[in-house]
Amino acid sequence: MRYEISWWQVTAAIIAVQISFLVTFTPALTSSLPPVRESWLAVFISALAAGIIVAPVHSLAQRFPEQTVYEISRAVLGRYAGTVFNLLLTAMFVLWAAIAVRGFSLFLVSVVFVRTPQIVFVVCFLILALVGAREGFEFIGRISEMAAFLALVGLGAYYAIALPNADLGLLGPVLAEGWMPLLRQSLAGIGVFGETAIVGLLALPYLNRPSESAKALAFSLLLSAALVAAGAGLLVAILGPEGVALSAMPALTAARIVTLGFSLERLEWLLLVLWITTLGVRLTVLFFGACLGVSAVLPRLTVPAAAWPVAAVMLVLASIVQPTMPDVLNFFRPESYLRYALPFELAPALLLLIALLRGGQSTQG
Repeated sequence: MRYEISWWQVTAAIIAVQISFLVTFTPALTSSLPPVRESWLAVFISALAAGIIVAPVHSLAQRFPEQTVYEISRAVLGRYAGTVFNLLLTAMFVLWAAIAVRGFSLFLVSVVFVRTPQIVFVVCFLILALVGAREGFEFIGRISEMAAFLALVGLGAYYAIALPNADLGLLGPVLAEGWMPLLRQSLAGIGVFGETAIVGLLALPYLNRPSESAKALAFSLLLSAALVAAGAGLLVAILGPEGVALSAMPALTAARIVTLGFSLERLEWLLLVLWITTLGVRLTVLFFGACLGVSAVLPRLTVPAAAWPVAAVMLVLASIVQPTMPDVLNFFRPESYLRYALPFELAPALLLLIALLRGGQSTQG
């Protein structure tokens, strides 16, 4: 049975995956410490540069319609090299999903639910991902719509409430330090927005109208950049560049000091709701990519059947990788995050390059 999703569901999945960063570690906003005052502009530069990483995904979708990345790799690389590529890509999905589970469960037990064992959140997140992967990408598309709608409404409300607490004078003067600090700050953001390529790689084979793939990718990148840029500007205007540098999670810090009159204060609960919702989509997408890869390498295993061993491996990895919160924060540090993300996100570009060199023809063994 082939599942089909709309271009908006693809967009919603991409937005949900990227917004999960905005309410936690925000590497797109703190790519230099302290960040430059024009952080909002650095976000748009990051998104523009990430478009170069994302563009090959559209080309692959047009060149190999309705084929998953694991099918494309075998068509381009041949049976044996394609299998090796699929194993590596599957391992990347498993690792990044485990990092997501570990990082965000540590975040919860360190900041919010300090007396709750971490394993509780790991199991809850894995159950959510397990259900999503077993149901297929059509289900992921539907929950992404709800998550994206909640993110748009929630962030819009948060920004409106936070604006009176902001000192917009902290955002200027524009380019007082020149272009180089601004360009340096945009580097980590490229890794964040480059995840559009990963989500698109998994989602576009199920798009009901393949001709709309470019619209889905471009619109999601633009909308995500606008949301993150607004958040970057507000964080600098509320905390100041030095305050952002001193906080491991500046969005949460800002939410705790934002007030509206005498009746509404400490809005971290709103960000937590948005974070848990968008994290569910992020983890489910990565988990689905891992299950799809296992099914491609072991054809006798369907995607639903592959979900169980993948969950077991992730449960083990989530207890091993990044054992402490400093390890998690170091992973998301601006000077290192892009280096970790690029090998994963450049997979579509590598496949497209090889396909072009070989004329897009299938190879055997």
